[in-house]
Amino acid sequence: AAGSVGTSALAGEAVTPEKLGALPAVILSSSTEQGVANEALTTVTFDTAVYDPLGMRTSASLITIQRSGLYLVTDGVNWGNNATGFRRIQVERNGNLNDDIAGLIEPASSGITTAQSATGLRRLNAGDTLQLVVEQSSGSTLAVHGISPDDPLLEAVWLGP
Repeated sequence: AAGSVGTSALAGEAVTPEKLGALPAVILSSSTEQGVANEALTTVTFDTAVYDPLGMRTSASLITIQRSGLYLVTDGVNWGNNATGFRRIQVERNGNLNDDIAGLIEPASSGITTAQSATGLRRLNAGDTLQLVVEQSSGSTLAVHGISPDDPLLEAVWLGP
């Protein structure tokens, strides 16, 4: 019956990861460049689901949360070499720019590629969507690069209820 088995009824180490099955988690990456116009908020698309056992990737740019709870959300990109202006990354919840997770705005790096990564904790509800948006002010179109299998990156990992 519901609630009839409590913690004291379980032997030590009786609940193992194998018995829990797949937990909600997704890692998206892209192996190709995506152009980002000057001062244009742009949604990043991903061509690879590195890890997605429960099918949380619902489009090339969207993660849909399937289980409510506390999530660790991480994003990251490498920008094309240009020392002018600012670079911005953030994960939007439900398409709302003002409901962001794991955001970062900083000046461009001088003489090298600007790499950005951010992490945030957020309580999310089943049905919430996440997408990575970027923006830059170099004066021209810049690319976010896919230099490695994990870049650009968007991931969400369920930590608990």
